[in-house]
Amino acid sequence: MKNIHKRRSLVIITIILIISTISLYFLYNKEKIRNIIIKPKTELIEKVECTITEDITSEDVSVLVTFFGTKNIKQIEYHDGMIIYAKNKTKIARDMKIKPFTTYKLNIEYEDGNIVEKTYSINNIDREFNYTGNPRIYYVLVSGQYKLEAYGASGGIGYQNANPVGNGGYTSATTYLQKGQILYIYVGEQGQGQSGAISYNGGGASAGTTVHRGGQGGGATDFRLISGEWYNIEGLKSRILVAGGGGGAQSSCGGVNTTAGHGGGLIGGQSTNLAGHYNSHIAYGGTQTSGGTYQYGANTSYIASMGTFGMGASAGICSAGGGSGYYGGGSVYTAGGGGGSSFATGYEGCDTTYINYHKAIDGTQIEFKNVVLEQGVNIGYGKAKISLISQE
Repeated sequence: MKNIHKRRSLVIITIILIISTISLYFLYNKEKIRNIIIKPKTELIEKVECTITEDITSEDVSVLVTFFGTKNIKQIEYHDGMIIYAKNKTKIARDMKIKPFTTYKLNIEYEDGNIVEKTYSINNIDREFNYTGNPRIYYVLVSGQYKLEAYGASGGIGYQNANPVGNGGYTSATTYLQKGQILYIYVGEQGQGQSGAISYNGGGASAGTTVHRGGQGGGATDFRLISGEWYNIEGLKSRILVAGGGGGAQSSCGGVNTTAGHGGGLIGGQSTNLAGHYNSHIAYGGTQTSGGTYQYGANTSYIASMGTFGMGASAGICSAGGGSGYYGGGSVYTAGGGGGSSFATGYEGCDTTYINYHKAIDGTQIEFKNVVLEQGVNIGYGKAKISLISQE
């Protein structure tokens, strides 16, 4: 019995000691604990971000300069003397123009009187271009080796989405570009279902009643040396790199067994109707020297049309628009549209008819290396990219 009481007493004494120790710890560390609980430690942020906001059109690049502070900022003085005042803000931004590869300074004064100095610059001049329905511009800021990439747009769906669309092609290549060279970028519009209009950058229109209407052809994506509307003939001749667009999908009126005419490659893909009654109706892809043609199979009593330079064929009843490209794809009754061809100036097998249009600002011929032409790889709208590989 005595042992039991002893053990109980020891347990009680131990508990009292633990509670006392904890109480003393909290008593002597209450301020530190209060700061941890009420004022959690925040990660220090004191940096400057410099983001390109517009197409590069000259040596001065439009940017958004954003400063992220650690506490409330009183004012920021920029390198050009402009002072922006802030109140109860830890972030402040300004739109301005600067020269790339040049370091600039910010003087930041906090509301508590502390002053810091930060630098910022634009060193990455790579640009990506998505579809906008307007030409884009890239001014070459430094001489060097560049990589150009383009993806053609895919075609539109046909009535009841019964047959596949043609996907867009991909073209990439590297070349030397001089400072001051201007490139114009035209990004293709994805073909729309049963649209009676031509898609941006040349996808052929569809036509006919709702049941007998295929999809619109997809627009090509390209780099040019001459600006203007996408269909401007001088601009089309000046294209130095093209990724073909995919043909529109056939509607259900010709059956549900039609292949897609993919864009891309030296020759765009063909669309073939494999259904019994309309077997072997084919819309061919564009080539390097002519638009895509067509072939009648089991039934020869209906209309068809050919693609042209920079434009897919527009469709008649129960057919689909051809994809755009260097030359556009064809269109034929009961088949989808043919795919548009791709192009890179000087590449083996590519057309040389307009080679004199493909000269740099000093008059030398633009020469591409590491050319890649792929067919049917892009789904959706077109896109493009230009990257600086190495400066001169």
